[in-house]
Amino acid sequence: MKIMQYFYIIMSFAGIFMLGCSIPKYDPHKEYGFRIDNADSKLQNPPENKARIYTYRIGTPFGFITNYYISIFNTDDFDAKKPNWANAQFLAKSHISSAYFTDIDPGHITLYAKTESRHTFSFEAKANTIYCVESSIRIGFFIYNPNFSLVPQERCIKYVSKYLKDNSQERWEKDFERFKKKYLKSK
Repeated sequence: MKIMQYFYIIMSFAGIFMLGCSIPKYDPHKEYGFRIDNADSKLQNPPENKARIYTYRIGTPFGFITNYYISIFNTDDFDAKKPNWANAQFLAKSHISSAYFTDIDPGHITLYAKTESRHTFSFEAKANTIYCVESSIRIGFFIYNPNFSLVPQERCIKYVSKYLKDNSQERWEKDFERFKKKYLKSK
């Protein structure tokens, strides 16, 4: 009888944990790109002929110690098992309660991150458009693993406005320097 009680307690905690680490499901039929018309918004449109990706991670107590780099690769030459780091672009480091933005060239791209296992996500980034990536963690065998997806404009504005700080891009630059030392040694 005690074994069943322990089982139900463990399953309850696991269910609560999974709810805390979930992000909205991606709908491939939905358009996730948008432009900002409101001058009061913390979000800004990208420079001409660029796409802007805002990346954020909600503050949650689960997986607070797990941070990971998210990279951008051109989909044409991308191999998830053996990424060609010479062709990588740094998007962000996923920290809890944080938000950043990166301007990129438009085109078909793949986002990539790895801790214990890999996670990739591909989409077509259009010029003069904003995209928003929500990152989180998912349960792994030994450690938490990366998870991210595009989210709609309303959710993006809500969380980017909450987590984008005046010094966010300074932190992004420090993370970028660490990323270069770790992955772009030959550049």
